[in-house]
Amino acid sequence: MPERQLEILEAALAHVGVTLVGEPKTSNPEENVALWTWFNSAARLLVHDKQYRVEVAAVDGKWESSKVEFFLNHPLTAEQKVKIRKPDSAG
Repeated sequence: MPERQLEILEAALAHVGVTLVGEPKTSNPEENVALWTWFNSAARLLVHDKQYRVEVAAVDGKWESSKVEFFLNHPLTAEQKVKIRKPDSAG
């Protein structure tokens, strides 16, 4: 990872007070956007015994334009699985 991108990533995570282990998946969904993604197995982020994945995005190579997002990515409970509805084939 280029030095400048590493600085942006570390600054964004430090700003929200999070340290992540493992290597993120990196991508550029648009020309001026850098995106780093940690899935459960990489992030190992547990909050109240629930697993989360993490995404950090930065626009135009500036940490000031970055955002850090946390997504609940915990396996569904049996009760939650019962509520899953299959999509209608008509739509």
